[in-house]
Amino acid sequence: MILDAVIIDDEKDAIETLEIIINEFCEDVNLVGKADNVKDAINIVNSTSPNIVFLDIEMPEISGFDLLKILPSDNFSTIFVTAYNKYAVDAFRANAIDYLLKPINVNDLKSAISKVAKFNGSVKPIDIDSLIKQINNNSKLQVASLDGIEYIDVKDIILISADKSYAIIHLEDRTIISSRNLKFYEEKINNSHFYRAHNSYYVNLNHVIKYSYKDGTRIQLSSGQEIPISRSKRHEFQEKMSQLFS
Repeated sequence: MILDAVIIDDEKDAIETLEIIINEFCEDVNLVGKADNVKDAINIVNSTSPNIVFLDIEMPEISGFDLLKILPSDNFSTIFVTAYNKYAVDAFRANAIDYLLKPINVNDLKSAISKVAKFNGSVKPIDIDSLIKQINNNSKLQVASLDGIEYIDVKDIILISADKSYAIIHLEDRTIISSRNLKFYEEKINNSHFYRAHNSYYVNLNHVIKYSYKDGTRIQLSSGQEIPISRSKRHEFQEKMSQLFS
């Protein structure tokens, strides 16, 4: 089954990247249109009647969610493509069939397309909790280091610490000094498995192995590092950990 598809994204580079990936790896998808603005998006969808619309969320004229309200969305399956995982719940409430994070993972893209083919454009009931967990585990992060740009899996981050205007990203096997600050990464990751335990530390809760009262309240990480918890955040931290294991 060949599926006709349209890409809608305000960034032309993002459109071109997705187009290259589709052409190279997705033989069952026929790209019939591309749009980087609202007017073109409406015209292309109405004129081509695609099976799939790959839709960005954060766009300057109108959000992907609002654009979806204008389009005849009953006629196609929506796959949101975005750099942010914070919109996942809203995406599935909008009856999206899948939600892909930039940079696009080829296997995730193929999986999303197979869902469209399997359900013939209808949307299978979504288990939002499971999907959020999957998104949290699969998302990637672009890190501007002092000597270039690195692409890392968010799940591999143990801790991000502040060093004046820089951030130090601690992985299992190495650290990366980034030219961005800690607040930037907190907003960029925005992941329910991470917690700002202290002004200087953003912690991956999956790597917490002990909560200790020794020398003031501290947490021990899988790397052996010990991180202090601000007095005002102790109760909130315990709640976050309880939610993680519930």
